Amino acid sequence: MTGGVAARSPETVSVLTQNLFLGAALAPALEAETEAEFERTTERIYRNALESRFDLRAGALADRVADVEPDAIGLQEVARFEERGGEATTRDYLQTFLEELESKGLSYGERAAVETFDAEFSVADDSPLDRVRFSNRDVILAREGVETSGADAGAYYTGGREFGIGRGYCSTTVEGAFTFVNTHLSPPGVPVLQRVQAAELAARFRDPPTVLVGDFNSGPNTPTARAYDVLTRRYTDAYAAANPDESGHTCCQRPSLTNEESTLNRRIDHVFTRGDVKALGAERIGNDRTARVEGRWPSDHAGVTAELELP
Repeated sequence: MTGGVAARSPETVSVLTQNLFLGAALAPALEAETEAEFERTTERIYRNALESRFDLRAGALADRVADVEPDAIGLQEVARFEERGGEATTRDYLQTFLEELESKGLSYGERAAVETFDAEFSVADDSPLDRVRFSNRDVILAREGVETSGADAGAYYTGGREFGIGRGYCSTTVEGAFTFVNTHLSPPGVPVLQRVQAAELAARFRDPPTVLVGDFNSGPNTPTARAYDVLTRRYTDAYAAANPDESGHTCCQRPSLTNEESTLNRRIDHVFTRGDVKALGAERIGNDRTARVEGRWPSDHAGVTAELELP
């Protein structure tokens, strides 16, 4: 539990969900049939991640957070690369992001996390590096002064963990008032897993008030809407409640992030609420061209922030 700067009134809370985008899709690694193929695929993911320049993008993402100063944040695709051999270094997305927030006068700390990927792979012969250890997490942050307790994390029963890849959730109690949950469901190629994971999530976090955020890879009017339907039978979609006439697309920019015009075409990042919680407002961040930095979008996903009124 932490203390410090006073939090907002206990009756309202501001939350944010943001996929940081590790810089490449993990789906090809899921399709690997041998360990050798997995290593080759993972190295390509690593190369693409470096080219995505999170060191630049983190500042643009922090700018968007500074505009809203949420009390609690759910982050997905929080990558870490530990390079070994040669001029080895560690590229930690969370550390970089927190430092960028600090540079803007914002103090946030990690309050809960779940690891979803952990693998080590060799690097091509022409590289000064020997091997790289790559891990990926979903993380909950809270603003300094916002009290949290009871951090927890778990893996879904469905989704597997072949070659170190898995899906899970993390949670914490915020200000003793509500449970805050962050997750990243399986990709669109496996909608059955999404639905089962959504059902498991809804069953596990059934005691209100609950705020559930994340990248669900499912949303209204999408081919994988069934997971979204499972959740909205039990939860309220805060963005839809606050903006009933808006599409609010959050995904996805092109993997290179260098497209001039936005290619967001579906809404799969959500803030869900359960219990007597009212959405006073909700909006997207990082979804317009002013968010770009040196020709790149800050992430392939827009973030979603919501101001909520609690019982």
